[in-house]
Amino acid sequence: MEQAVIRYAIDYPAHGQHRTSNELRKQGVFISGSGTRSVWLRHNIENFKKRLHALEEKAAQKVLNSMIAK
Repeated sequence: MEQAVIRYAIDYPAHGQHRTSNELRKQGVFISGSGTRSVWLRHNIENFKKRLHALEEKAAQKVLNSMIAK
């Protein structure tokens, strides 16, 4: 469940904790908005800027991996 919260937060950094909770619930992951916030705090992605930075790092890593694969 925690990995699903992290993955969603990085993929959609502009979504708040309640929106994240609601969207994950549609995917069968049941966590409250405050539970989502707790996961974000544990992984240091508690605000938009930090989640956006994590998304940028993920994109850069994909580019790097594709360059290595060639």
